[in-house]
Amino acid sequence: MELKKIFDAGDIFPKPLLEVDNKPMMQWVLESLNLKANYIFIIQKEHQKKYNIQSVLKILQANCKIIELDQITEGAACTTL
Repeated sequence: MELKKIFDAGDIFPKPLLEVDNKPMMQWVLESLNLKANYIFIIQKEHQKKYNIQSVLKILQANCKIIELDQITEGAACTTL
């Protein structure tokens, strides 16, 4: 998939769920990490309501923990804090 198409689609659909070669981007990330770990995903509450991201994450990592945020933060470091 062309990079510009990914970013354009990301304006209306959460990037972790965008499909690249028939897999959501989040699946590619998890497969490339190839780690048996306790995964904690931080998602936007709005995206959960609109796209049910939790169901996809639970399929990819059944025992993952999911934290929903009410607002957008200043970036990844702030989100994890």
